Amino acid sequence: MAALLTALIGLTLTLVVPAAPAGATPAPGTLGALAAARGKYLGSSTDNGELTDMAYTSILTSEFGQLMPSDAMMWDATQQGRNLFNFVAGDQIANFAVANTMTLRGHTLVWHSHLPAWVQSIPAADLLGVMREHISQIVTHFAGKANQWAVVNEPLNDDGTRRQTVFQRNIGDSYIAEAFRAAREAAGPGVKLYINEFGAEGVNAKSDALFTLVQSLVQQGVPIDGVGFEGHMVLGQIPTTVQQNLQRFANLGLDVAFTELDVRMALPRTTAKDTQQADDFRQLINVCLAVARCAGWTLAEFTDKYSLIPITFSGQGAATPWDQNLAKKPAYNAIRDALSIGPIQPNPPGNPGATSTCTSITITWTASTTSGVTYDVMRATGTSGGTFTVIGNTAGTSFTDTNVVTNTVYRYQIRARDAAGNVSVPTNPIITALNCEGEPPTPPTNLTATNITSSSVTLTWGPATDNVGVVGYDVYRAPGASGGAFTLIGSTTQLTFTNGGLTPNTTYRFQVRARDASGLMSQPSNTVTVTTAPNTVACTATPTVQTQWSTGYVINPLTVTNTSSTTITSWTVTFTLPPGHVLTGSWNVQASTSGQIVTFHSLSFNGTIPPGGSVNGMGFQASRPAGNTALPTSYTCTTP
Repeated sequence: MAALLTALIGLTLTLVVPAAPAGATPAPGTLGALAAARGKYLGSSTDNGELTDMAYTSILTSEFGQLMPSDAMMWDATQQGRNLFNFVAGDQIANFAVANTMTLRGHTLVWHSHLPAWVQSIPAADLLGVMREHISQIVTHFAGKANQWAVVNEPLNDDGTRRQTVFQRNIGDSYIAEAFRAAREAAGPGVKLYINEFGAEGVNAKSDALFTLVQSLVQQGVPIDGVGFEGHMVLGQIPTTVQQNLQRFANLGLDVAFTELDVRMALPRTTAKDTQQADDFRQLINVCLAVARCAGWTLAEFTDKYSLIPITFSGQGAATPWDQNLAKKPAYNAIRDALSIGPIQPNPPGNPGATSTCTSITITWTASTTSGVTYDVMRATGTSGGTFTVIGNTAGTSFTDTNVVTNTVYRYQIRARDAAGNVSVPTNPIITALNCEGEPPTPPTNLTATNITSSSVTLTWGPATDNVGVVGYDVYRAPGASGGAFTLIGSTTQLTFTNGGLTPNTTYRFQVRARDASGLMSQPSNTVTVTTAPNTVACTATPTVQTQWSTGYVINPLTVTNTSSTTITSWTVTFTLPPGHVLTGSWNVQASTSGQIVTFHSLSFNGTIPPGGSVNGMGFQASRPAGNTALPTSYTCTTP
């Protein structure tokens, strides 16, 4: 089995990449050329196997000016054993970039994932030297080809605390600064050195912690040049604070960039989803154009054909500007138009409000600070779900909607639109209905929270009263113990509601409002404040005996299950072989032994497990003394 795997790996690394079409520099009018005209770059990630797809490489080399390897320069690809360096895969992509006059982003030098098992076992006193030597070897090898490097990748947890990687545990907080110093020594002054993070695009706890970290590095004189925001976004959920967030990092004198950009959606695709995705990409292009120190955008693959989103997020995908068949989607046109038009989105209007009669609803707002704009009034039906559609445009700051019916709840948003067609981010939704009754329900009573876990809480309350009849309750949530706006998270006809998908060890506030048959809303209930429990990332390992004989046995599959509420990105399984037993083979794991103790580490393709999910392609074979019927027991699974 090991010999076969080695042979397959060898075949993979020696693929012959066809020459790219002549004139591979981004052609006039393509995305890369338009970005370059704005003083930015536009690139894409790629992997070795994809470079044999001629239709794919034709688009890659004509539309983009930058290239980033997905896996080929990571630690487990370049130094699988201590001081055993292998640059075949990395050279293939680097040489492709050079041959096609594309700049190259090195990805990535220090990360908790894609880390060989041997690094985990390095004595703490030696780890700093090992890390510095790895950085020096990799950066030096690709000198003259890579013009920027992701030096440290994803050092923070979602709550802003330091991720407890082997580097954090054994070197301490200083490992980040030491990594940048080692990279600068190897790269010289002309190469940009980035710290990279996901989930920190908008202003939140994680980006606040990242800002504090980066600010400290700058104050220490650490040679950091930029901050990369991965930009793995969800359809219709671009934070309104992305530009503000990028600008504060730029104000430190650093470059900023989107480094793994995509916008995923729940499958299947629809025309409405494609339209929303196009608007989301347009917003992210405009954000970078609005920040002078924003260097550019790197897509996490430019086509759905090779995107990893469906593998990483079950039931989601279609996250890129080209579809599975390499055809352009509306997102492509949105990116092209944003790069071509140039004007940045106008500032949004503010303070939306609503008044209603029995025949009409009037929406009001305060003007955008951008001059010369008009306003799109958008409406959706119901307290949640559905799609907002534009029902009118006005130059004023109010709009009366008469195309409404009784017993229906509406949501309204307003956005500013300039003469070039650029639109602002929309206001927060206003929820209202026709007022034919004139008497809203009483507020729900005695709102309480129970069954608080790391990711959910159950709310209960007493009934509201109404002279016509209460038909439902709307539940609102706000971040933190104070401040922050309440937003609608769900509706129910019951006196209880469970809110899932919460972040561990995080404080939220909740309110409930009653709704009657005319759509009138009560005043809010009392506010209840909840802090979710800290998350405990956990996993289990379950062996299955496939076959056994007098002198050996095969365990296949070995199933690893994520028993926590947080996605696992890597795992380690440890077990003890009975006396006299010897491990003779394993598959789909990085294996090591110490006496009778066997340790299996996950690989790049099976380390990520969603909450409640499992992977089961792993297994091993062992020999044992004749007549010995014992099997290994007590399999232990841990995560970083």
